[in-house]
Amino acid sequence: SASKNYGLSSWRLGKLTRLTTSDLELTKYYFIDALSYMIKAEKCGRKDGNSVVWLQEVNDHIDTILSDAKESFLSKEHGIALKVTFITQLIESLGDNISRKSTLYLEISELYFKDGVCFLANGDFKKALNSMCECYQPIEEAKRNFTFDVTYNVLIQEISEMEDDVFTHKCIAESMQMKEKGDSIIAQVIKKEENLNVTL
Repeated sequence: SASKNYGLSSWRLGKLTRLTTSDLELTKYYFIDALSYMIKAEKCGRKDGNSVVWLQEVNDHIDTILSDAKESFLSKEHGIALKVTFITQLIESLGDNISRKSTLYLEISELYFKDGVCFLANGDFKKALNSMCECYQPIEEAKRNFTFDVTYNVLIQEISEMEDDVFTHKCIAESMQMKEKGDSIIAQVIKKEENLNVTL
């Protein structure tokens, strides 16, 4: 269909732009455009009764476009804000095709989680707590958007593991926070006692 061909063209332009320029916005535009048209092609193909083989080919293209798009924007040199924004735009491009949304929401949660783990490793429990708290909303969206297909059991397991990891590391960050508060209170008490002894 025209939508499929347009999507393939945008996808190829996205890959070419990624390889030949540093224009992230243009690269992003082509990938999102390609995804939008492929989703449209898949939807129209189902409505028009296209063959299973044709529909599978379109779905394979959608998965490849998503993979290429994420490879372009989820590399280390990009900050978490850009990564989350881009994945959110990919989710929006999927329209009512919810079968892939859960995985993308889970990837957002994983980005925040990894950020939080790095903050914990550096002893910054405040930023770690913020990152862990940011994990919850995309986790809930992942739960809300999954479909009962062949990926259901795997996805549910991944969501459950992510919830457990976030909870554990959030507890660690909160423990570090309480320890700092406790140390501060003890230091204040000791200082008051020292001042009192000097006065006496």
